[in-house]
Amino acid sequence: MARVMAEAAVAPRRTSPIELLWDLVFVFAVTQVSTLLNRDPSWAGFGRALLALARVWWAWSAFVWSTNAQNPGAGMFRGVLLVGSLLIFLVGRALPQAFGAGGLVFAIAYRRPPAAPRPPHGGGRRGAGLG
Repeated sequence: MARVMAEAAVAPRRTSPIELLWDLVFVFAVTQVSTLLNRDPSWAGFGRALLALARVWWAWSAFVWSTNAQNPGAGMFRGVLLVGSLLIFLVGRALPQAFGAGGLVFAIAYRRPPAAPRPPHGGGRRGAGLG
């Protein structure tokens, strides 16, 4: 009986187009880290690229963790992913100049907006956070 309930609770779901867009935007941001390193192939440039990669990876892992606990059919979920995708796209566009002229754009776009995913307060169960 418990096994049947466990299998029903872990039913697979399909990835939505907005989630795929979100993934592609993060891939773009990661590729921009290589552009940052290509412009300054020194140890200092490597350190800056590593720092930028760590920030992009941290944002990606935070979004993955928090959105896995959400109801993928919720309008708020899709809206937050769309806003997050736009902001990470701006981060990616600013990354090659993040330690120069594009630093302000990078910092502003990277700051989490108030409605961005946060760790759910419902113990990590689906639907406990963004509604």
